[in-house]
Amino acid sequence: MFLTFFAAAHAQTTNNGLAYTTDAGQITITGYSGTGGAVSIPGTINGLPVTSIGYYAFENCASLTSITIPNSVISISDNAFDSCTGLTSVVIPYGVTSIGDLAFGSCSSLTSVAIPGSVTSIGSRAFCSGTSLTSITVDASNPVYSSKNGVLFNKNQTTLVEYPTGKAGSYTIPNTVTTIGDWAFLSCTGLASVTIPNNVTSIGDEAFYLCTNLTSVTISIGVASIGNSDFESCYSLTSVTIPNSVTSIEPCAFDHCTNLTSITIPGSVANIGDGAFFSCTRLTNVTIPKSVTSIGDYAFRSCTSMVSITVEAQNPVYSSMNGALFDKNQSVLIQCPTGMAGSYTIPNGVSSIGQWAFSSCASLTSVIIPSGVTSIGEDAFISCTSLTSVAIPSSVTSIGSCAFESCTSLGSAVFMGNAPSMGPEVFSLVGSGFSVYYFSGAKGFSSPTWKFLYVPEQDGGMVLVGTNSYPAVNMGLSSPVIPWLLSKGLPHNADLQSTPNGDGITLLMKYALNLDPCRNQSGRLPQFAVAGNQMRLTYYAGSAGVAYTVQHSIDLQTWISSGVTVSLPDANNLCTATVPITGPRCFTRLVVSY
Repeated sequence: MFLTFFAAAHAQTTNNGLAYTTDAGQITITGYSGTGGAVSIPGTINGLPVTSIGYYAFENCASLTSITIPNSVISISDNAFDSCTGLTSVVIPYGVTSIGDLAFGSCSSLTSVAIPGSVTSIGSRAFCSGTSLTSITVDASNPVYSSKNGVLFNKNQTTLVEYPTGKAGSYTIPNTVTTIGDWAFLSCTGLASVTIPNNVTSIGDEAFYLCTNLTSVTISIGVASIGNSDFESCYSLTSVTIPNSVTSIEPCAFDHCTNLTSITIPGSVANIGDGAFFSCTRLTNVTIPKSVTSIGDYAFRSCTSMVSITVEAQNPVYSSMNGALFDKNQSVLIQCPTGMAGSYTIPNGVSSIGQWAFSSCASLTSVIIPSGVTSIGEDAFISCTSLTSVAIPSSVTSIGSCAFESCTSLGSAVFMGNAPSMGPEVFSLVGSGFSVYYFSGAKGFSSPTWKFLYVPEQDGGMVLVGTNSYPAVNMGLSSPVIPWLLSKGLPHNADLQSTPNGDGITLLMKYALNLDPCRNQSGRLPQFAVAGNQMRLTYYAGSAGVAYTVQHSIDLQTWISSGVTVSLPDANNLCTATVPITGPRCFTRLVVSY
């Protein structure tokens, strides 16, 4: 027979609203339900010493104006006084050895704090207290920490631990500092500029996160990495100098630096992390040096002014063409600049459109996906809000989840072959009246599983809740002109004999000669030239499904092709027809049929 005894700590409350628990003969303050004002924590309760102020004990107590902590307390836990916005003063007694993460976070009325010599452990952003805190001082007897000009350091001042969030203006970090700690300047909204000495070799994660008035920074030579979210949401930052010592720009390093207009990535950088320049909305271009061998997901996503990503030719992993980022052999389209506008033609040879590749390209009105592309990644075209229609070539076998989500102007998707394998929500939140079109003989459209509507669960999975309402329409026989019509913003069933802009040139002729149907093309048709006893005509002959015939006549009634010599198409799909002149007159015409 075994007897097991359990000792439980039950919460109780004092007369002045202090909740507490007892454990091993010691009291921990766990909560407060009083009226606020000046509160004094007793040194003992029921004859037992109060040794700890527990996690979140006074959190959100806005009416608390001052707190007296007894000498018996040795620990102030994480978030103990978090968001006590009315707290104007606090005295930390000698005897306290540890102060937890954000222990006095968001105490927006707190102007200064003094740390006694007994404190040997201070958590991250323990005093991240808003615009009023201008000074953190440490007793000279403290063996672990020190202070200088109101800033918190380690004892020998080689690590800058915490800068007061309310300290405004410019700041020069002392030359003794080699490390800027994690969150050291977090939410220092009054900091306008900072000078980092060359002795600094390490900048911790989120070091300058939310320094919203920081306009410029020069990163010292010797720093090897710009950490996670180091300058995230530094909205006023316009310029950054990155030294040649930096080898890694970590995830979200410059996320939402919305006034950053230019950035030079030095030839030492090998890694650019996920979202490193996410939503740098004024950044217009970037050059990737040959040293970069790793670029994370959506590194330049939502850079709405960016029109060009250029990769140095010697880079062994990446390449660029017409401002877009590819893998080295240009089989994977990684990133189209978010600021690209109008129509974009994906180059031949691309087999995969990467995840997020066209994400948030809000000015992109059409995209031509060539035959040969086999996969379209998750979120590839998410939030392309000006995209009106898309043609999916028959080569595509898979489309990732949410590939066209939030394309709010998307009215149609035309599939040139069988239905690919698709993830959920491929066409979620698209345009009103959106329809899928396919051709006779194509499989997978009569009851496609990818039309089902899924929503995410808390565990990361997806649950089926219904079916999307968009129809799938059989259009009969396939036609290669449809992708061209759609890429120009025209209806997939437009009359090829029509002249929508009134220039007298039919859509079919514009398709055949690779002319833009949205522009007036009068005067832009191929011109005949006479040389000796020959007429010459050079014309585009690369449109799929079109037959090109050059004929000549002497009376405008009988037209023949005999005697006409036509060259093979060159690299630009241009052919030259040579017609002999055998009499006093000769008429020549180009006939296209589809």
